[in-house]
Amino acid sequence: MQAPDILRGMAVASVETDRSEASRDARTSPARDALLVALVATLLIVPPLGRHLITYSGEARMALLARDMIERGVLFQARVEGQLYRNKPPLYPWTIALASLPGGQVTEMTAHVPVAGAAIATAVLTCLLGAELFGRRAGLFAALVLLTSGGFFSHSQVLLPDMLVVAFTTAAACAFWRAVSRPLGRLAMVGFYAAVAFAVFSKGPVGLLPLLVAVAWLWSEHGWRNLSRLLSPVGLGVFAAITLAWLVPYLSAGTGSFGQTVLWGDWLSWYLGLPLPRRVGQFLLDGVVEFLPWSPLMPLALPYVWRSRRDPAARWTLLFFAVSLGAIVLSSNRHAIYLLPVCPFAAIIVGAWADERARVVTWPARAIGWLFLVGVLVGIAAAPLVPDVKESGILQLPGFAWKAAILVLGALILGSVFFVGLTRGRPALVIYGGAAMMAVLLSLGARVSDEVIERTQDFRVVAAALRRHAAGGEVRLFSASLLLPVDFYFGRQLDRMFDVDQMRDYLARADHPVALVDPQAWRDFRRWFPPDIAVLETIAIQGQKLYIVRVRQG
Repeated sequence: MQAPDILRGMAVASVETDRSEASRDARTSPARDALLVALVATLLIVPPLGRHLITYSGEARMALLARDMIERGVLFQARVEGQLYRNKPPLYPWTIALASLPGGQVTEMTAHVPVAGAAIATAVLTCLLGAELFGRRAGLFAALVLLTSGGFFSHSQVLLPDMLVVAFTTAAACAFWRAVSRPLGRLAMVGFYAAVAFAVFSKGPVGLLPLLVAVAWLWSEHGWRNLSRLLSPVGLGVFAAITLAWLVPYLSAGTGSFGQTVLWGDWLSWYLGLPLPRRVGQFLLDGVVEFLPWSPLMPLALPYVWRSRRDPAARWTLLFFAVSLGAIVLSSNRHAIYLLPVCPFAAIIVGAWADERARVVTWPARAIGWLFLVGVLVGIAAAPLVPDVKESGILQLPGFAWKAAILVLGALILGSVFFVGLTRGRPALVIYGGAAMMAVLLSLGARVSDEVIERTQDFRVVAAALRRHAAGGEVRLFSASLLLPVDFYFGRQLDRMFDVDQMRDYLARADHPVALVDPQAWRDFRRWFPPDIAVLETIAIQGQKLYIVRVRQG
């Protein structure tokens, strides 16, 4: 190697070292970045508030539980489908009920408020944790990456308790890192146990994930004896107080049924067990899709953080990412939404790489830049041919052509931003430009998705038709499906019928009541229905037909 090359290499190394040290010194006072992240998150997540139609029974169940709590004035005895519901802890329905108190009724908006708030809090916590671990700019990068990943944004619009879990899980990670990285960490350990307790309060055993990671960290760093650092009497007392506050009332309704049907059937057996290898592969692929457009950067970011593992911050980040991902992937049952607790740490890994290493152009970075650009072009060309796209009805939306043109243009700009940023070593362009384009694409995509759902899955139409035909009379459902969105939009929980004899007796009543029949019940039991049954209306929704029926009068 010639002398100029050596000097150039030394200069580059010196600049990189200075940058790294400056970044470490910038760990203090990330409050301004956190406020910026909160503002960006609010502008991205809040505008769709109230536009989301409830079309999934899991979402409707949470809203119906909150409505029952308000109407009957109960906290622990809420019912849905005529049954006492204890399958999930009550924190999310409680927060929906709290948000609904000012207006006096549960709506799509009030059901969305806790999820949106948790998503914004998660982004802010990711910014603060990333700054604590790798420096202020890394924290800001991580928060922007998290906010604009497709899966995180889409789940911020889903009315389920999982976003609350990820918010408290991230808070627990922040508190634990402070507890082990600072001389006086006792108060932080109390915060850690409080956050874990609220994560469990949100959805059950999955909330214990930070505790599993904490045990793995203390053992891997200093051996089993170091686990004594988890013994915080005040923290454990706080955890016990928060958990027993809801668990004891749940147990008081019947410990036997709770232990068998809930604790084991709905909680432990859902996570314990080994999955099929092909399902693990599919789940990992789902994770890659959920973290788009940032997942192509993980092959660059993970090796960088791995090479930095002498730094405890890098080791902690890698451990939390690996342990939480492994625990979720290797559980017996899984959905893409279960990966949410992993997303903040994946974002921090990308943010740390972008801050410290992305200026150095390498052949893998160039290759990923080219692959990203080619992938965008292939995706644009193939999207109209995807069966799910064709069957969704999106291509038939009024005015879809100009919306599609904006989406295509945005995707092309996004591909170009990643290509230029990765091949020319411009991390700020990748993060800021990529986040800005994704914000535009996600906002427009959410609006288009809402329009499609309103055209094809609007259960308000079903509820309105039932009210019209019943004219104040009774309505029941004869259905193997849950169809809880019907209950939500009808305004009350409807009685279910589960066998054809119940159906016949109900329809034979003198007041000629109305029933809603799903396609499976119609197909399987039609020949046993009363011969004078009349189909008042057939409604196509979610790719199936629902039948509103009654016996003919006179």
